[in-house]
Amino acid sequence: MKSKYTFTYNTQIEILMDSTLADIAEEARFDASFRHLKYLVLGGGYGRGEGGILIKENGEAALYNDLDFFVISNTRLPWKNNQLNQFFKHVSEKWEKKLGINVDFSKAKNAKYVKSRSHIMVWREMILSPTLLIGDAEEFQRYFSPISPVMPPSETAKLLVNRMSGLLLAKQRLLRKSDLFYEDYDFIARNINKAVLACGDALLLFRGKYALKVQDRLQSLDELHVEKTEKWAKLKSLYAEAVRFKKTPSILQDRESQMRKLQETVELSIETARTLEGFLCSSEQKSLLRRLKEYLIIFQLRKKFSFLNIESTLANNMYFCFILVLMSLLQGSAPLSDEHENTYRKMWNYIG
Repeated sequence: MKSKYTFTYNTQIEILMDSTLADIAEEARFDASFRHLKYLVLGGGYGRGEGGILIKENGEAALYNDLDFFVISNTRLPWKNNQLNQFFKHVSEKWEKKLGINVDFSKAKNAKYVKSRSHIMVWREMILSPTLLIGDAEEFQRYFSPISPVMPPSETAKLLVNRMSGLLLAKQRLLRKSDLFYEDYDFIARNINKAVLACGDALLLFRGKYALKVQDRLQSLDELHVEKTEKWAKLKSLYAEAVRFKKTPSILQDRESQMRKLQETVELSIETARTLEGFLCSSEQKSLLRRLKEYLIIFQLRKKFSFLNIESTLANNMYFCFILVLMSLLQGSAPLSDEHENTYRKMWNYIG
């Protein structure tokens, strides 16, 4: 049988997901904020039918990835959207306790706002493969069509920033914690595999071969002819491993093995960023206000991490400036101080 939520069908997971989504939808319908809600959509891996299943030692199946919901409203009034945000914050806390995973709801956004941002990866993928809890599916597709045919290079750069940042935090745990527990190894393995997938996806985006489904991307990557055969052959191999991890995660609790895998992924990430540098730094049309905000962020980032001596000629693009900082931090042999880690987290979350 084909699963609606995961790569492979599992009766236990299917029943859990069906009942969870039905309960969340029912809660939303009975709340006073419901009159402001146009669509409630499950996105992310489970929304696309690509969620992971963790098989525990006792053979029990469990959800592994986050549940990512998108809240789309019928209003532009901030106070009405805030009502939705407050309600779904409560729902998130309740279901995280029940399921033992992150249950995230986006900030409520007006449908027109979402439609105008269909070129942004997170909204684009939600539109292309939605699982609707609330709202008419045919109306949804009519409203959001046609979708922007391409994503700007900044979306590829943002993807690499996010995944390399996760890699940095994984490295911090490996270097700073004397005792690692299952939760630590899980965090490290997740972020290593996400970074590997991002490297392959970035190459596909550059070549115009990116696809919604990860299995299609794996096939496209395998068929792609690129230079530096040995290095990119390694990418294809690691990407295939990361896809297997995405389907049925297996957590290796061995510090040395994870450190080797992390270093291998750091090298791959840096190689990818350097190879795609021209594409990642491509100029895009932006408003004057947007450009000023980005220049301010670049100034702050270079000031906070001045000890890295970032190449000034390459640091005029906000996302690539973050990538340059990450490349330097990931190659360091010592962990970041609490102060520098917190500073980086704040700046990353700000652009996030």
